[in-house]
Amino acid sequence: MTSVLAEVGKIVEVRAAPRRIRFEHLDGIRGMTSLYVVLAHVGILIDRDGVWPWLKWVIDLTRGGHTAVSIFIVLSGYCLMMPVIRSRNSNSPSNLDSIGGFLPYIGRRARRILPPYYAILILCLLVMALVPGGPRPVGNWWSTMWPAFTKGVLISHFLLVHNLNEGWVYKIDAPMWSVATEWQIYFLFPLVLLPIFRKLGVAPLIVCSIAIGLAPLYFFRRFEWASPWFSALFAIGMASAVGFGRRDRRRGYLAIAASFAVIAAALTICEGRLSIRGSWKFQFVMDLVSGGAVGGFLAWAAERVMLETTLPARFRSPILLFLTSRIATWLGMFSYSLYLTHALVLVVLNLIISKLLLNPNARALGILGLGTFLSIGFAFLFYLAAEKPFLRQQGNRN
Repeated sequence: MTSVLAEVGKIVEVRAAPRRIRFEHLDGIRGMTSLYVVLAHVGILIDRDGVWPWLKWVIDLTRGGHTAVSIFIVLSGYCLMMPVIRSRNSNSPSNLDSIGGFLPYIGRRARRILPPYYAILILCLLVMALVPGGPRPVGNWWSTMWPAFTKGVLISHFLLVHNLNEGWVYKIDAPMWSVATEWQIYFLFPLVLLPIFRKLGVAPLIVCSIAIGLAPLYFFRRFEWASPWFSALFAIGMASAVGFGRRDRRRGYLAIAASFAVIAAALTICEGRLSIRGSWKFQFVMDLVSGGAVGGFLAWAAERVMLETTLPARFRSPILLFLTSRIATWLGMFSYSLYLTHALVLVVLNLIISKLLLNPNARALGILGLGTFLSIGFAFLFYLAAEKPFLRQQGNRN
């Protein structure tokens, strides 16, 4: 749970005469999505054998952790594209001018992404060095984090290229793989995706982004662990932002979102019967369909939010009311920290619980309840110490 996450971690503001409208529902989306990623990884640590049937059912509902990460990528493309759309309306002369220049743009991304990333990276290494026993085969993640202190693993993680090698990708802190993928997409955005959009339009942008994402898989027969097709999801987010301001298409956006959501649900139900089950091809299809659903919803929600500014509160959409609730936006405020830190919290808790003589149900409930609570609490403290100091003022957080 990428990092999204940097981008997703923001409240986007768009101009609407005569005042600015804050898209607080974006914080709600990322807050709920980050919580789902935590629950998905809790499910990985729970041994299904011997637990209550209803608990198995709950675990089954959290199997879409990878797809949840794809939502962050769509949101990232959406957030980064909104300034471009505003500058496009003001006739900005070039792609780089629309984002304030390449170096300032990369500087903003680095300031947003890197300080919390390096903070948790160093913290994970410190914990791994201090916990006795090294890579013991306890739990599903602790042994996966090792080896951590080899030259290749350390250098690749500090340069954010660990997603390019199957032997490095899940070391130290497994969720970090998506941070590296997103960081690389940040360079792709102004240098490749924006020029395609400017010269060819939305449809060619989507097609080309899919081709870019699949090229390493077909030409090199590798890199599937890095999900390079996330470039297409980022482009879907860009396309959703392009639709902003077209209120006459609001129902169409909602229809697209609903249709793709139904397809995603059908694929999930039928996964066991599909020949591509367990392959990157299935995950690509799932991510693309889920991305389309999120993209359609984002375009609809933006227009709905603008409409609701002129309506009484009783006419507000229930789903937007939920996404702008205090708990959802509070989680969204530190969702990047939650994504980065929860794996370490869960692994350490699992090491402790594994030493206790607990029956399967007690152990599962301990990891589910205590693990989720501690993950949220630690992430909030980490946000205050390692993320918030690097954020800009509220009006310029994206």
